[in-house]
Amino acid sequence: MDRLSRGIMDTRFASWCFACIFSVLASYRAQAQVALEVGTDIGLWRVTVAAEKTTFLGQYGTYVEPAVARAWNVFWRGPPSHGGGVPPSGGGSSGGSGGGSAGRPSKPRPDFWHILLPSGKLPRDLQLGFTGVPGGYASLMYEPDVLRLWAGLKPRISVEIMYDMNAVNGNAPTGFGILTDPTRGYASASITAFGPDIALPVWGWETGSGSYALYAGHGWMKDWTYTYGAVQSVFLQLSTKTYVHRTIQTYSLTGEWRPPRGTSSLLDIPNIARFSGVDFLLQGYGTEHMWTIGATAAAIWRL
Repeated sequence: MDRLSRGIMDTRFASWCFACIFSVLASYRAQAQVALEVGTDIGLWRVTVAAEKTTFLGQYGTYVEPAVARAWNVFWRGPPSHGGGVPPSGGGSSGGSGGGSAGRPSKPRPDFWHILLPSGKLPRDLQLGFTGVPGGYASLMYEPDVLRLWAGLKPRISVEIMYDMNAVNGNAPTGFGILTDPTRGYASASITAFGPDIALPVWGWETGSGSYALYAGHGWMKDWTYTYGAVQSVFLQLSTKTYVHRTIQTYSLTGEWRPPRGTSSLLDIPNIARFSGVDFLLQGYGTEHMWTIGATAAAIWRL
């Protein structure tokens, strides 16, 4: 390729990158489910922006994880797990004549939830409402042309960023735990994460209705999480905040459908972009106390 042709290709690629970045910024507020891709001499590039919703609970996962673990054990017919992480004592009181407190487990410091609600039971007249916001997902993906694997499909290297928040508010007219007067509360958990992901094809097939592909991926992300809780009554106000920043592992499963080759679609944009299929993404994030599941989907257009 001569210098002029290479310069034209570089200019087109730079223009495509600028258009993709602009479309991501312009459509983020609308939570558009859009993926734009372009083929180059070195491979396929794709920018995706979509809405994503997760099951993220933040520090509140400490209260949910034991129940999930018990349900998992029951599902797999496993032994029930002991609560509190302390095995039952069987005749361990005769451990020696020195100090009586040497072999005695220390009592854990009570957390915000158990201070507020000593019985662990919610009031019967508690009214709850979900107030979480739609999450967002964006990625830059690259498929190299030099390597083909299962069913002629290529591996994928992506850089991803995601955000989500789940929140609930509540009202207890007759009180909540230690608060005996009408009480209102709010709890939220938000997460922002950024990092790379490598996905390999595990299945690919083609029928008269189009081509299908399945990818499995693994990656790492830097995440920033914020968990907040507050309750307010006439006589008392309590609140708690928790920040966590660390590196987490991610696992992904991607399903993709592309229409038959050479066919046109009503979704084609004449002289601009051709509709090229739909991408479905399911991800697992290894967050603080339990795994978080996130899902998103996007329609693909090829420039």
